[in-house]
Amino acid sequence: MRSEDTIARLTAELRDEMLQEARTGKTRSLPQTDSEAEVQTSVFCRLRLELAQDPATTCMVSFTGETILGRSETDGEVSTVFLMLDTEQLGVSRQHAKLHYADGALYLLDLNSTNGTRLNGRRLGAKTAYPVTDGDTIALGWLEFTIHIVNQPGLVGQTHPILESRHALLSMIVRAIGAQRQMPALLQKLIEIAQSHTPAQWIGIWFVDEISGELYLEGDSKSDLPDSTPPVSQHDLPAQAIRQGKILRDNRATSPQPTAQLFTGSKIETLYIPLMAGVTAVGVLSIRHRHRDKSFLPIEVETLQFIAEVAAIAIQNLKQYQAARQDQFRLDKAMTAVQHVLKHDIRRLVNGIVGNAGLLQGDNQFDPYTNGILDDIVGAGTRLLNVADRLSSMASLSQHRLSLVSQCDLLEYVDQLLDTLSDTASAKGIRIATQSTGKRYLISGDAEYLILSLHSLLDNAIRFSPEGGVVHVNLFFSPQNIVLRISDNGPGIREDILPDVVKSYLHNHITQEQPIGLGLEMVRLTVEAHLGTLHIYNRVEGGTEVIVTLPGHLRCEWTPAREEAS
Repeated sequence: MRSEDTIARLTAELRDEMLQEARTGKTRSLPQTDSEAEVQTSVFCRLRLELAQDPATTCMVSFTGETILGRSETDGEVSTVFLMLDTEQLGVSRQHAKLHYADGALYLLDLNSTNGTRLNGRRLGAKTAYPVTDGDTIALGWLEFTIHIVNQPGLVGQTHPILESRHALLSMIVRAIGAQRQMPALLQKLIEIAQSHTPAQWIGIWFVDEISGELYLEGDSKSDLPDSTPPVSQHDLPAQAIRQGKILRDNRATSPQPTAQLFTGSKIETLYIPLMAGVTAVGVLSIRHRHRDKSFLPIEVETLQFIAEVAAIAIQNLKQYQAARQDQFRLDKAMTAVQHVLKHDIRRLVNGIVGNAGLLQGDNQFDPYTNGILDDIVGAGTRLLNVADRLSSMASLSQHRLSLVSQCDLLEYVDQLLDTLSDTASAKGIRIATQSTGKRYLISGDAEYLILSLHSLLDNAIRFSPEGGVVHVNLFFSPQNIVLRISDNGPGIREDILPDVVKSYLHNHITQEQPIGLGLEMVRLTVEAHLGTLHIYNRVEGGTEVIVTLPGHLRCEWTPAREEAS
């Protein structure tokens, strides 16, 4: 099943459930435990902080939205921590750090404190949000404690979020997970969402190796994984979840985390949910329950399965995106090598051939036949150099290596190029009619490539026009765009290949008489690099018309030296 089909199916299921709830007016709520019965039903966070040196020493922090941790007893916005301790001597600032709840996750920010803030031993950057999960260790200066989430929005004492706002949860998950472009960030966001919307403690994400088919632990919620981890056995539960294609439960008195503390007679439930992108097994999501001797409720399993389906699509898409990036990187390296060969090696060899042939021509000791051969060598070498230059330009354009910083005067370029081509046009008796409309202005662009492209278009129009023909060049300026129209009354382009003429290099008699060559490909790449469009049409009255449109937002400030007539 395609990713789009999966999203469509999930969306339809969410809509049907919401309609059913609207008709019946009934929603399901999570039951409260005895220890949580005192928790209010308003949307707020409640945390228990345990001193690292003495877990029996605790303090409670409750807030809605966000709060500041510190030692100020006079500022009402500050949650004073561990009043029984001399926190000033422990390096706690008056406003030390901020806890902020957003999008189903808890974040910690250091507020430029004097002695810094550490999360799980890592010093935080100032005013940068870092996700916090249940069981993390925080140090404000030298005051170190473990944070435990007693209540957070969407978990206890209120309607479960997946039933309260299924479409909002869908939007949040797709926005948070699907926007990631780095795999570690995607996995971290997946862990945050699963922990904030279900009673999940430890979460592990296993990936299927595309070559061997083995499962590797790619990331988890607590460990700093080494560069490589051994694959799991085919008999382990993650592998069984993949083979069976369904959720597996493990209620044994064991922990999926080797360092976790075990308690005699207690059981910790772990779920293994296969990550399926359509029919492709991407990996396995393993989730350990936050509380001992408790099981995941059906609605919690449904939430985790929903998160896993969206995550599987995001992981598969990100893998394809990263593979495409790698392919583009290799292509860029190859194109760079091609440019070097064209600019240096081929030019050096051809210049040597052309130079030696030119020296022989100057000796005047050969018969006319031999001199004709030397002329052919010089002419072919010169054309080969031109082709090498254009291929090098196309290689650069394909990598978008243009510097759009020059102030470019298109009207001046057209005038100068027509002066350069005037002898060619006069030799064929071709008349060139030019017209400029609108208030002329400069644009920011790459002058070199714009001039090369205009030269190619004007040269084609003159070359393909019959003797005594007319070439029309119209340049229209408006605030929205600049439109250049060049038309001739030549033979036109074959209708069967006209739609593809600007997409690739077509050499075999693209026109009725001559091949166009590399010019149009370079023009297309140049125009697209300037965020413009290129269109080519066969005129009803005969000939070809080329239309180049460049966006007006390329305009740069300039006052012309002379007034231009409309």
